[in-house]
Amino acid sequence: MNTSRTMLAPKYLGPYKIVKVSQDYLNVTLDLPYELKQRGIHPTFHVKLIRPYIANNDSLFPKRDTSLFYDFGESEEQEWFVDEILDHKWVRNNLQLRVLWTLGDRT
Repeated sequence: MNTSRTMLAPKYLGPYKIVKVSQDYLNVTLDLPYELKQRGIHPTFHVKLIRPYIANNDSLFPKRDTSLFYDFGESEEQEWFVDEILDHKWVRNNLQLRVLWTLGDRT
């Protein structure tokens, strides 16, 4: 993903319709667009992550289209093959793996 583009991307996307409010857990479920659903973005968020919608000022930012920011990089259809698992460690309850990919990259 282009670094300069992500630095200029908005911090929040929207507006999205709230379809469910869970007061017990302080969560809201949003009606997300198809592009975000296809990326596996879960529609339920804690209320601390939700902000009121402020419409774009067209005189300052003409023709701004927030759907341009739905591109999160590589397509899900692209496959990456693991050559070897080099190392692993537990961080809290999450297992982290150091992987050698067939293209030579290590992450």
